Amino acid sequence: MKKKNSFTINSTGSSKGRGTRAAGWFDDLIRDRAGKTEGGGSGGEGGGGEGGAVQLQSLVLEGGITGWVAGGAEYVEWMVGYEEGYWRRPKEARGKA
Repeated sequence: MKKKNSFTINSTGSSKGRGTRAAGWFDDLIRDRAGKTEGGGSGGEGGGGEGGAVQLQSLVLEGGITGWVAGGAEYVEWMVGYEEGYWRRPKEARGKA
């Protein structure tokens, strides 16, 4: 049986606080559900359909979205709605009209 990998990425501006906590809480939920479904149920590692189990992971975007943007063009090309002008503004001016 082929495994399918699924993941959720938790991120905030820098992923030093809220993003990390949210990822931890979601990981706790995944592990809790996986423990309750072992032995035939669907959930955490089961079920996947299409002939494969699903391995769900909760990840943190290191450095947050700010770190992702700082990674350069190969990263920002994956961002929907990326506006270069916004990220060139000083950090304290972002989010203000």
